[in-house]
Amino acid sequence: MDAVYRGIVVTVEDSGIVSLFGNEEGVHLSEMQDLIGTDIVTVVSLKNNIDMWVDDEGLLKSGNFVNRYIIEDFQIDLAGNAILLGNDGNGGTVGLNEEQVEYLVENLRFGLVGFTR
Repeated sequence: MDAVYRGIVVTVEDSGIVSLFGNEEGVHLSEMQDLIGTDIVTVVSLKNNIDMWVDDEGLLKSGNFVNRYIIEDFQIDLAGNAILLGNDGNGGTVGLNEEQVEYLVENLRFGLVGFTR
């Protein structure tokens, strides 16, 4: 049976909360790939069981935007769209809970720093 999960997507144009489909095991990979706009994704693990999924080949795509993400004392530059989701602590990808959304709203900062060549 399909379930609906909550995530936060970041694109060059906008950011916001989105709904993703999955099942009892977590979010469907195809949903993440569609929202990010790629076939190959990679994950960056953040605090509070939050993961950021991005285009694994984002730096290789000419003209792709590069955002700088800052969460408390952690900073990273990543190219292309991203989606923030929760993890269950056992390798499963799940939606963000209310506490995680509030944490991100209070602590996540990001902005455009350039474009890939």
